[in-house]
Amino acid sequence: MLAAICNGVMYGGGFKINPSGQINDGVLELVYADQLPTRKIRPLIMKFFSGKHEDVEALHHLLCDWVHYASKDGADMVVNCDGEIYHLPAFTAQVKKHAYRRIV
Repeated sequence: MLAAICNGVMYGGGFKINPSGQINDGVLELVYADQLPTRKIRPLIMKFFSGKHEDVEALHHLLCDWVHYASKDGADMVVNCDGEIYHLPAFTAQVKKHAYRRIV
């Protein structure tokens, strides 16, 4: 399974996972594919860079305020969070509405 959770527009080095995202609206977008042939991954990555992945049939898009993932057998999953790699059997992500404030 391949999944990305974002509350802003961009992720990593320019992936536009959530093109209409607002960083302080309290909404996460979960984009995931349960099954994806390896040959379709490279073209999909190019669509993520341009933010043109919303029409890809293999992807599911959900809006939520929290997400909890757990492996079926308790084994560690590889999780990338803000550029750091973690090996965890479960994790939860959430965002709070208007919790982010920019101070200039």
